[in-house]
Amino acid sequence: MANRIKGITVESGGDTTKLSRAPEGVNKSIKNTQTQLKDVHDNSRTVNQTNNSPKSLPRLEIYRMTRNALSLN
Repeated sequence: MANRIKGITVESGGDTTKLSRAPEGVNKSIKNTQTQLKDVHDNSRTVNQTNNSPKSLPRLEIYRMTRNALSLN
């Protein structure tokens, strides 16, 4: 039984099927977001700078080190 009062539908009778189905869409969205975040985390790489020498490295050497670090699987 539904009564319409000023644009609001009020249902009485204890039918909660719509209420129990409401979180399904939210749960799917959360799972999708978690999957995307996991993919980003798995594909990210950490580059550690290990230059302990007293003089700075030339640009060519920095380029080679970076290229080698990114080409590792």
